[in-house]
This record gives sequence, C-alpha cells and structure tokens, in this order.
Amino acid sequence: MPSATVIKTSAGASLRLPLIEVVNISRTIDTLKKNNFWIIGLDEKSDTSIYKDSLPDRTALVLGAEGSGISRLVKENCDMLLKIPIVGGVGSLNASVACALGIFEWSKERNIF
Repeated sequence: MPSATVIKTSAGASLRLPLIEVVNISRTIDTLKKNNFWIIGLDEKSDTSIYKDSLPDRTALVLGAEGSGISRLVKENCDMLLKIPIVGGVGSLNASVACALGIFEWSKERNIF
C-alpha cells in the first residue's frame, strides 16, 4: 500500500495502478528482460530522442533519481537510453514529469486515449 504522501502527490493514481516495490533494480531489469520487456532508460545525456522511433509494446521505463540520474550499472543494463528533448537551457526534468511524458508517448502510439 502506498504511503499517504504518494497517494496525495499522485492525485490518487497510485491506488489505480499496479505498483511493485523492488529491492534491486538490476535484478528486476533481468527479470523483465527474461519476460520479453524492452528496458528503456530516460537519460538527458542520450543522443537519441524518445520521439525518434516507436517504443516497443512491452516497454519498462527506467528513471533515475532527481539530480544524479540513472546509475552507471542500471544504464548498462538498459536496452536503450533515450532523452526527452527540451529547450531553453533546462538540463533535466523533474522525475515525475519525465515519467509522465514517457508514459504519454508510449500510450499515444497505441491510441489508448
């Protein structure tokens, strides 16, 4: 069960989405890969835009901590690193905003709306 803070900041969405707590991200990535998921890390330093190609149907998005980003080991385990291009000298986005844009792009390609 998510904490009260998570519920409040997610505007209740955390009660409607399946959430799974994991202890080790690299092991979780291995398990997802064994189950045919593409692991896509959102990384501001990538040369490839999230908008360049379609995201695979079975995609797991990986986001890093705000400030430090995705760890080196986790980056190495991603199938692809993609950036969300932004203008105006802003280096990176808030993790929740980056996540929302990644989920939106994946959903848009599947006409879920």
